[in-house]
Amino acid sequence: MPAALRLTPTLLAGLGMLSPALVSARTPPCPEAVQNEAGWRALRDADLASARATFSEVLAVCPDDVDATVGLAYVELRADRLAQARLLLERALLLDPTHGDARKGLARLEGRSGRIAASERHWRTVLEQQPDDVEALVGRARVLRWQGDPWAAQPLLQRALALDPADNAAREEAGWNRATLGATVQGRITHEGDSDDNHVTTFSLGGALPVNARIRLGWQSYLRSTSFGIDRDRRAAAYHLTSAVTLPSGWRLRGGVGANETSVLGQAVAADFDVAVATPVATPLQLTVRLARSPRHYTSTLIERGVHADEAGLDAAWTSGVWSLATTSSLARYRGTESNRQWTVGTRVRRTFGERWESGVIARGFGFSEDLRDGYFDPSHFLLAEIPVATSRTTGPWRGRLEGAVGAQASALQDGVSFAPRVALDAGYRLAPGREIVLTGVWTRSDALRLSGGRGSYRYTSIGVAGSWVF
Repeated sequence: MPAALRLTPTLLAGLGMLSPALVSARTPPCPEAVQNEAGWRALRDADLASARATFSEVLAVCPDDVDATVGLAYVELRADRLAQARLLLERALLLDPTHGDARKGLARLEGRSGRIAASERHWRTVLEQQPDDVEALVGRARVLRWQGDPWAAQPLLQRALALDPADNAAREEAGWNRATLGATVQGRITHEGDSDDNHVTTFSLGGALPVNARIRLGWQSYLRSTSFGIDRDRRAAAYHLTSAVTLPSGWRLRGGVGANETSVLGQAVAADFDVAVATPVATPLQLTVRLARSPRHYTSTLIERGVHADEAGLDAAWTSGVWSLATTSSLARYRGTESNRQWTVGTRVRRTFGERWESGVIARGFGFSEDLRDGYFDPSHFLLAEIPVATSRTTGPWRGRLEGAVGAQASALQDGVSFAPRVALDAGYRLAPGREIVLTGVWTRSDALRLSGGRGSYRYTSIGVAGSWVF
């Protein structure tokens, strides 16, 4: 789920301009309703306990007070109690169908629940009632961008900035809109090493160019240098062109073709391809069916043996409020010096806790039909279960994310169950929307990332630097 859908202090800042005015503009049905302003003030200061107590006191005496109902709903949104927030917002709209803050709250709630189309409809309703509402103009523009239509968002942002040139949310969203419409170039250099004595350095370069609201072109390439001990040093390169098309119904099609080559004498340049069909972005449940032929240039041994794979896969993703679920499954035929078949399944359940923390469960498994020792980790079965905990923070242009996981793994190549910890770091500095420098690192003892055939205890480490630039 996009982070901007969360009710952050930046989004709540708009309430400092809207809600007190709405409160003072209405005649309170009872004297206790004058406390609403104190409740909104506590909410803007992130004092949820005080805000909840204040709004609840008003509602205890004035159960039909719309402003207190909406205020308590926003408290529940901040506390990730989305079901309670929905009930309060719907009640507020029954009491006052034109209440702008109630409708905006529902727009955000639907977005957080993965119902992007419903979110856009609520923003549109606010604008039908209040055409010059800057917050609603920005909110609808943001949702349109997430739906893959930044062109339709442009006039909304132009109007918002004309009404309030200093509005920070409008200026920031205009920047992201320009970044989405621009040509993007991305580069990365990564070094990987493991206890099997594999060393892999990869430089990748790619980019994307939106042609119009329906078509997006892309390209990817990499140069890879690998070594195994002191004996084998192999290099590989690949180049790939893709196009993505969004149909009027919202369904998405993607296809690409490319070529790859290696430094191994006698190996010819090989072709690769990928095709995929995906459901519309605006639905809570998204499905993707994919087919691909690609090289397995992960290690020196794999390059030397010319291992490629033909793969068919099905991916699914579902989001509802603080919960999300992602699954993947595939069948692949490996072709190298010998043929083999692989199955893969995986799932991740994630639960967010406020704006900075998340946890969940990750389960993954794969296996091969034959034990060929053709340069890759090929047990008849491998199973991994993890409990990850992650925290993230953004301060100005800086952002960081740290994830740690405890895991247990078992495979046909080892006796019993072994401990598989993992740590991952992601730190970035944003120069402007779409222009960022990122440092990444991973350390794990999980065989899930084993680069080649091997037995016994395993360690994997990677470190990388990446950058993106929008023109």
